[in-house]
Amino acid sequence: MRPSLLIGIIGALVVGGLQLISMLGNFTGSWGGILFYGPMLAYFACIYMSIKKTKDNLPDQILPFKTGLKAGGVTALIICLVWGLAFFIGLTHQDVRAFVQFKIANGQQSEIPAYLTAFSSRQH
Repeated sequence: MRPSLLIGIIGALVVGGLQLISMLGNFTGSWGGILFYGPMLAYFACIYMSIKKTKDNLPDQILPFKTGLKAGGVTALIICLVWGLAFFIGLTHQDVRAFVQFKIANGQQSEIPAYLTAFSSRQH
């Protein structure tokens, strides 16, 4: 159980950081794709590492299903809690002015009215 907690905490920091960077920055191209899919890849990699580390710590290296489920579940739970928190922070701290300037600089002016309409119609 201890490796699951450690991997979960490290994974939560990585996933939360990647999520915030991808939401608060305006990245395009390869970097945008890496930052968008990075949290998901890190999440699944951490669950895999947690189950593998738990299996390696067993004396006969035969992992019962229930033990593997606990190891992966603890890691997933820790990461998901921090991921949700990072996603909430990212949603509530979006810079609308910077986003509009980014769209204008990249020649995507046609998307701005729809974005501003959707943004202003949110319930506060």
